[in-house]
Order: sequence, then C-alpha cells, then structure tokens
Amino acid sequence: MFGHPGVRKMSCVTMLIIINVAIFAIDGMLGSFQTVPVKAGPMKILQDAANQQFEVRMPALPQGQVMPRGAVVDAPVVIRGTNQPVGKQTYHYYDPIESVGLFSQATAFARLEVWRFITFQFLHEHGRIGHLLFNMIGLYFFGPIVERSLGSRRRFLAFYLTCGIFGAFAYLLLNLVGFLNAGPYTSLIGASAGVFGVLIASAKVAGNAMMYVMGIIPMKISHGAYLMAGLAAYNLVVRGSNAGGDAAHIGGAIAGFIFIRNIHWLEDFFDIFGPPRQKKVGVRKAKRQRGSPRGPSQAGQEREDALLSKVAMEGLPSLTEDERAFLDKRSEMRRG
Repeated sequence: MFGHPGVRKMSCVTMLIIINVAIFAIDGMLGSFQTVPVKAGPMKILQDAANQQFEVRMPALPQGQVMPRGAVVDAPVVIRGTNQPVGKQTYHYYDPIESVGLFSQATAFARLEVWRFITFQFLHEHGRIGHLLFNMIGLYFFGPIVERSLGSRRRFLAFYLTCGIFGAFAYLLLNLVGFLNAGPYTSLIGASAGVFGVLIASAKVAGNAMMYVMGIIPMKISHGAYLMAGLAAYNLVVRGSNAGGDAAHIGGAIAGFIFIRNIHWLEDFFDIFGPPRQKKVGVRKAKRQRGSPRGPSQAGQEREDALLSKVAMEGLPSLTEDERAFLDKRSEMRRG
C-alpha cells in the first residue's frame, strides 16, 4: 500500500488528516452498534470483585439497546451470595475504538498501557465534529510549513507525535499533583497537543508570514501562535472549562518550541521499533569544511517567508516547481 506512487508523494500532513478523519468515521459507525465500559471507582472494591467476594450488578437494558456514548452508570456492589449492598461502581461508556485508545491517568499510567500516549492523538469524540475540524484545519494550514522546514515526512511525524506525547505528560503531571482535579478515568483525546506544537514551530520557521485569525484578522504567524498559546495558558491557570485539554495544549506547545530548535534530538525516535540507524556525521562535517553557507541571506529569508505564507494561505500544491526547489534548498541549508 505505502509503495504506491501516490502514497509516496503524499505529505505526512495529508496522511495524518486522512487517518484522523477515517478513525473518526469508523469509530462512529462502530459506536452505533456497541459501546464499551471503562471501569472507574474504588480500587479496593474492584480487587475484591475480582476475587469473587463481591459482585457488581450492572443495570439491565431492554434487549437490543445499548448505553449511549458518554453515559455514566453507578452500578451497585453487593456481597456475593447475600446481595447485601456495600457500595457502588461507576462505569463510563465509550465507543469501541475510544475505549482502547483514549488517554487517562488510570489507563496509561496506573495500568502502564503506554500505547495510549500515541493513540489518543488520533481520536476525536464522535458527535463533536467541530473538535476534529478545528484540529485538522490547523494541521492543514500550518503543518506543511513545518514539514517542509524539517525536510522529511519521517522527521515531521517524529516531531508531531512527540508534541502529542508531551501534551499527555503535561495533563498527567498536573492531574497527579491535583491541579486539574480530574478523576483518574477522565479521558484525554484529540490531536490538539500535536497541532499546538506545530503551530508554535511555525512561529519559528515562518514567523513573519501572515495568517488570518478566524479568517478575518491579519496577523503575523509568530504573533498569532503565541496569542493562542497564551489564551490556553490563561484558561489553564484560572481552571476554566476544558482546563485538562489546555494542559495538553501547553505541553504540546512547549515541546514544539523546544524540538523545532533541537530537531536532531528526534533522529532516533523510530529506532525503538527496530535497529538503530547509522549516523551520517561525515557528510555534515565535509559540508562545513567546504564552507557551505550556514545562515540565510536577508533576501533569501524574505522570499522564504513569502513562500511559506503562500503555503499557509493556499496549500502546498500552489507552489511551482521552482518555488518547491527553493524551499527544499533552504531546508537543506538549515539542516547542514
């Protein structure tokens, strides 16, 4: 599949958008037939229930019916054999894909289901299409700027996923210390952390290019990016609505700020899935010895900003072959 010429030419940004939309659609179709509970509640009762000392009585539903998405059910816990109530067990219902991919303190941290640091980034709650659209629009406009600056799909994907992982860690840390006051099973899903990382990175690589806030207000990308990060930080500090989501946004933004300046730290990101690659240190050293240019000229910088602004406004396909070649050369200069 990935060897197909069309896929080989496809940008990482396009692939990510397709994957996010496809998972959203598939999860919605599955959820119309089945919902899966994620347990929450006193761990002592859970352990005793597993030891068959207690029994959790789930409420019965008419045949053919399922719990609606997001439903919260309090199921009585009774002593097995006597039916004497001793407490209750709370269940949160999620769609099937969400139940195995969402991030929460109890699942990703307490249960060590570490894949959730990645999988939550590709999930969006069914029925909230605005959340999906906001993230994908941000990725569509700012992702190509950063991907072209980084020079490869592999490097951009490592950057994007790392920003999402940092978002999950920020949410987890603030929840563990009690700042968010969210329950251990409160879920975190969405691509926002990675998108915020991309947004902050675009402020570094094309800060003077123009963006239009809400499609109306012209503003430099650097100003708009830091404005949005500042609003997220303010909402987090005052613990407004979706403070947990903003914790992830700030974590992703911090990662974007750091790693776009130190992208070499991500060179081995995918080596955990296979043998490490050999470093090509000799090539970079030879370039420096030949006196290859280290920094861009002012005229070149102005043209680069103009082209990146064009990408942000009209998309990557709007570039001519000459413009693509120029940006490719600029990316190579930055890496060399």
